[in-house]
Amino acid sequence: ENYGLTTGQASSMTRKDCKMNAAPDGVVLEPMNAAQFVLNLKPTFVARSFSGNPEHLAEMIRAGLNHNGFAFIECMQVCTTYSKDTPQEWYWDRLREIGPDHDVNDLRAAYELAGDMSENIATGILYRDAESVPFHEKLIQRQGRTTPLTKEVEHVDISSLIEPLQ
Repeated sequence: ENYGLTTGQASSMTRKDCKMNAAPDGVVLEPMNAAQFVLNLKPTFVARSFSGNPEHLAEMIRAGLNHNGFAFIECMQVCTTYSKDTPQEWYWDRLREIGPDHDVNDLRAAYELAGDMSENIATGILYRDAESVPFHEKLIQRQGRTTPLTKEVEHVDISSLIEPLQ
């Protein structure tokens, strides 16, 4: 909820009325909801976790890395120096792990679930498109290729191009 390296400057996700060093009277704008913002872009994977729960965070990162496509993982974390309004206890009182009844394939349900950022903050996989295809596989020039991109990188001698510039 803040930019710690700029000594507590409010961010677009800082809660309204929260007092920060650069906003001593409180933030006047409604905060942006990062997960809902990304869900509006029709992603293929969105998850949320908390740095105070490293096992859960590692699980979400692992799931994102194993997803076949772009993955967005929102990681909430405490700033003990500049954000006194949201200490560790604030998060623990509000975080709710998504239950097994949530359909991760339902984009609209994920958007609704991601909405509450004050009392019941959903953590876990909000949305996953199991049928997603990585971007590079959609490219026309990649059609018919079975080798991974890392196997197609090769050394190219450009010394003849550089010589005239020296």
